[in-house]
Formats: sequence, structure tokens, C-alpha cells
Amino acid sequence: MKEKILALLTAQFSGVRKDGLNHIANVLAFQVDTEEKAKEVVGKLTADQINSFITDWRKEADAEVSKANKTYEDGLRKKYDFTEKKTEPANTDPVSLEKIDAAAIQKLITESIATATKPLLEKVTAFEKEGTEKTRLQALNDKLKECNDETFKAKALKVVNCFQKLYL
Repeated sequence: MKEKILALLTAQFSGVRKDGLNHIANVLAFQVDTEEKAKEVVGKLTADQINSFITDWRKEADAEVSKANKTYEDGLRKKYDFTEKKTEPANTDPVSLEKIDAAAIQKLITESIATATKPLLEKVTAFEKEGTEKTRLQALNDKLKECNDETFKAKALKVVNCFQKLYL
């Protein structure tokens, strides 16, 4: 009979906790002996009555569980002399997370990126410098091809070479 009453309750009150409906079905199973009487009793119940009953029942059940857990814990504490753990602060860094603002975080990130990319930037600069030197030297050689004076060519290349070492 309990299963039939539970099925009726579940069909009529679909959004209600199953354990509460199961408890109501247990109570009604003692009072009802036929399926017609079960339909009649379940039909008379309202959603407010069901919700109120389940809320009160859960309060009592939860209170009993809490009381049982506390009694169990107290017994263990007496038997084994337990003490509460003292928790260490999770953040041992001298800089508190509450004190860090967006500008400080951005500065830290910028400095980290600059430090990490410095060797790469130096290599790129060296490649660019080398490319610039070769390009300028090639342009000068192209211009000096038409010149017949070898002494002038040598002096011009020497001057350009010195200039590149000084300024590039």
C-alpha cells in the first residue's frame, strides 16, 4: 500500500523532496487500507500542507542528526583528547593580496615580460644592425662600381666602415 500512496503523492506533488513524500506515504499507509481511500486522502492534501509537513519533519530530522554528530564528536574528544587544529595562513608572502592593486600587478607583469624578452630583443637588434650594415655596404659598392679610382674606393669603404662601427 505504501508504494501506491508514494506513487500518488509523487504524481500529484512532483517538485517535492522524495524523502519527505516517502515519510508521508509511511504515515498514510497506517491509516489507509484500500486504494480508493488512498486516492481520497491524497486528493485532499494541498501543496502548502505537504511543504509545511516536510519542512517541519526535515527540521526535526536535521536537528537529531546534528545532535547525534555532536554527541559522537564529544565522545571522541573525551576518549582521545582531540584538540582543534590551528590553521596557518595560506598566504605567507609579505605582500597581502588585499593591498595589491591593478597598477602594481600590471607593473609586475610588465617587468617580468621585459626581463624574459631582453635576450631575444638583443639578438633581433644585432640581426637588424648586421642587415643594415650589409645593405649600406652593398649600396656603396654599387655606386663605386662606376668609379675607376681604386684608392678612392678603398678610402670610401674605410670611412663607411668606421662610421658604421661608431654609430651603429
